Order: sequence, then structure tokens, then C-alpha cells
Amino acid sequence: MAHFHKDPALIYSLVIGCVGAALFLLVDKYERDERVANWLKLMVLVISRVAILHRLQPWNPIVLGRLRRPPIPHELRGPAAGP
Repeated sequence: MAHFHKDPALIYSLVIGCVGAALFLLVDKYERDERVANWLKLMVLVISRVAILHRLQPWNPIVLGRLRRPPIPHELRGPAAGP
């Protein structure tokens, strides 16, 4: 398991989130065309999320643990199917 002091993934994720938020605000403030602004903001959100999830990939059992089923132990499985 990754440790806070040895794995900088959480710090990188925080930096990616801050940069994404800054880009989102810049697009919102300075882009005059509403359609282009909405597409740019959507792209910033998607790219930031993918980058954060990529950085947190080693932490997958902690972050996404509820979405995965634990493997069934061999002792609890039924008899092997065969002829």
C-alpha cells in the first residue's frame, strides 16, 4: 500500500486539481463565445479527472474499492466442473 510520505500521488492530484480549476476559471472569465467556453470547460474537467484518476491508480483498492468485488477464496468455491 502506498504511504503518504513516500508516494506523492496525492500531492500531484491536488496540483492537477488546482491547475484544472484555474484553467476552468480563466476560460469562464475570458472566453466570449458561450459554446466554445462550454466545450473548453468540459475538456478541462475531463482531462483533469482522467489525470487525477491516473495518478491515484496505485491507490485503486482505497479509492475505488467499493466498485470492485473481492475475489472468492479457493476454499469457498464449488467443486470444479469436469467430466
